[in-house]
Amino acid sequence: MKRIQLGNTVFEGENDVYLLDGEATALVDTGVALPAVREELEVGLAEHGVGFADVDAVVLTHWHPDHAGLAGEIQADGGADVYVHEADAPLVDGSETPLFADRDLQRETFDRWGMPAADRERLTGFFDAVSADLSGRPADVTTFGAGEAIEAGGVALEAMHLPGHTAGLTGFAFDPREVPGHEPVAGADATEELFAGDALLPRYTPNVGGADVRVDGPLAAYAESLARIVERDFDAAHPGHRERIDEPSRR
Repeated sequence: MKRIQLGNTVFEGENDVYLLDGEATALVDTGVALPAVREELEVGLAEHGVGFADVDAVVLTHWHPDHAGLAGEIQADGGADVYVHEADAPLVDGSETPLFADRDLQRETFDRWGMPAADRERLTGFFDAVSADLSGRPADVTTFGAGEAIEAGGVALEAMHLPGHTAGLTGFAFDPREVPGHEPVAGADATEELFAGDALLPRYTPNVGGADVRVDGPLAAYAESLARIVERDFDAAHPGHRERIDEPSRR
């Protein structure tokens, strides 16, 4: 398992993409669909002898463009299967339009929030500036639900539904002893580790409520998701941004 860090000047800082290169080749998340970021990912993969056309599967933690943006391009290059939770699938396959690209949805949402006019103008301007770059190429997706198993890169991943940041955000639990090229964080005492996406970040709490306006009761949903992470007592969490989190239940 290799972590490839990609630039991200729009959202939460560097994105983490994880390469699983065993019996097959898979990526967990992809980075945003900007030419410079695509080049970074291509260079990072090439360091391990992998190109887009070699990727058999892309496993997405959630629909946000800085995680799913390049999935369609990778699929177009080599026919990779793209996996995403059923609740986030419409925003990856292009059948729904996200808030940042939908003026009517923006107006409805800002009315519901009671957002002041100056803040509306500033946020709408931001969306207008980035929406064309962030859209990415739609992908044909394979959906899954909570608790389902996905075989990716020779590793068995358990889909752990962790809504809050998005409706379909999913972490993937795995046995670190089964991952080629990965040294378990807990060594001989290893149990489970987690690809956490944005459900758990090392330096701050992810945006909850505004990051996916489709989520009902986002704070309550997120609190329940955190409780599930605590209960599992993972050895480590590999987040969507920045550095690994050891003993995430303590955080």
